[in-house]
Amino acid sequence: MKKTKQLLSELPQPNRDLALGYFDEEFFEKHKGDSVSTITGALCCSFRWEDTKEGYDYWWDLCKSLGL
Repeated sequence: MKKTKQLLSELPQPNRDLALGYFDEEFFEKHKGDSVSTITGALCCSFRWEDTKEGYDYWWDLCKSLGL
């Protein structure tokens, strides 16, 4: 979990604060897979995108812009 939060901390603002604020430990434990080594991987397993104010498409577009 520490590595994932470190990766999220590398996001530009305001996405950094949003992603860290939405981080859900329970969701992360269920979806983290073997290891998280990229920012997009960290985003994918940190919280349910569709449950945020920004919505799924916002986070998907961010991942695509980061090279998913």
